[in-house]
Amino acid sequence: MPLELPAELSQGIPADVLSNNSIQRYNDIGSLMKGHIEAENYIRSGKAVALPAEDAKPEDLDKWKSENLPKFSKVIDLPPGKAEEYEFKFEGVSSDVLKNDQLLSSFRETAHKYGLSKAQAAGIAQAFATEIAPRLAPQGPQVEFIEGKEPIDALMKEVFKGETPQRLDEYKRGVEVLSMSMPELKDVLNDGIAPWGGKFTALGDHPTIVKLITEIGRLTGQDFGGHVPANDRAVLDAQEEIHQIMDNKEHPWHERWRKGDRTAREHMNELYKSMTGGR
Repeated sequence: MPLELPAELSQGIPADVLSNNSIQRYNDIGSLMKGHIEAENYIRSGKAVALPAEDAKPEDLDKWKSENLPKFSKVIDLPPGKAEEYEFKFEGVSSDVLKNDQLLSSFRETAHKYGLSKAQAAGIAQAFATEIAPRLAPQGPQVEFIEGKEPIDALMKEVFKGETPQRLDEYKRGVEVLSMSMPELKDVLNDGIAPWGGKFTALGDHPTIVKLITEIGRLTGQDFGGHVPANDRAVLDAQEEIHQIMDNKEHPWHERWRKGDRTAREHMNELYKSMTGGR
């Protein structure tokens, strides 16, 4: 029933206050006073949070967030303070790889921009990896590769048989020689692929490329295997210096040659010319 106050009390209370629903929901003065006490205690407990004004300034909003968001974080899954704090887990992928992955780094920024919690961001990433990405991948027969030391060694022995060690030694040195005038060669050999026997292999491990580079050396007189007449002292000295520059990290030319320094390449070219009669 509506709250009715004695005349001596109601005379000093504005009619709109007395008729307010928040007052009229009480049946007697005792209940009204008890409700007032409970409201005061609730406010003082810190559980009541007043929202910022609609026209609040940016600095006022920042202050409100710093004071009140920690209270909400106990009951609401809020976004992390920084995009870098999002964490992801995928089976078989190390934490270091996930931390440095460019795609996930971009997703972290997007997730933070739209205020996603850690759980929401992780759920979306997991759904994309397991449900969406596989459907976006090209459909069709899987390409099989010949890769790894043992399969490649077996392939070389199958093709070159007893000549394998000599071919591989000539090939290694041939790549080093040709790279001095074609610095991009190693990248091409590492990144390119070609078919072999119904499978694919990297160009650098392809028997045809191995044969091509070693045959170039044999046809042009460039002894990529490092074999020279034993009685030619100048040739032996040039060969030894070339080997030192290639393999000895302490050699003063090694680091410059490895980085493709122009002067170092020219020096190596001169050494090779001295080994091949100026060719």
